[in-house]
Amino acid sequence: MPAFDKFIQSIKADGNDGKHFEVFAKWFLKQDPEWSTQIDQIWLWDEWPDKWGRDCGIDLVFQHKNGETWAVQAKCYDPKYYVTKKDMDTFLSESNRAVIQKRLLMASTDHIGPNAVRTCDDQEKKVTRFMLKDFEGAAVE
Repeated sequence: MPAFDKFIQSIKADGNDGKHFEVFAKWFLKQDPEWSTQIDQIWLWDEWPDKWGRDCGIDLVFQHKNGETWAVQAKCYDPKYYVTKKDMDTFLSESNRAVIQKRLLMASTDHIGPNAVRTCDDQEKKVTRFMLKDFEGAAVE
């Protein structure tokens, strides 16, 4: 995805409140050659028919073709910013429900703090990370 950095700059110029990146993340997962083959349905949190309340950390939800339900956290951060444990806490606690089987962190930075890494790695439910380098290497125009 060669123009990812320009795209992120345009989101920031529009006064990013995170919602633009969430919409982009939904679009990306449906367009990416790898992810699109795995996803049956995908929703922004407010669209998901099984949501249990207002947005408290889960940005998107998708149904994997194998039947698993994944919770997604989309973080639009400066590429120099480190995703911290505090940034992840509400997502991890909110997605720690029986209806969610796996988790995905999508971030516009490659940096993640050591406490966040340890906390994500030690979760019972897997947390897959899709970071800046993954967006930049994606085969999506």
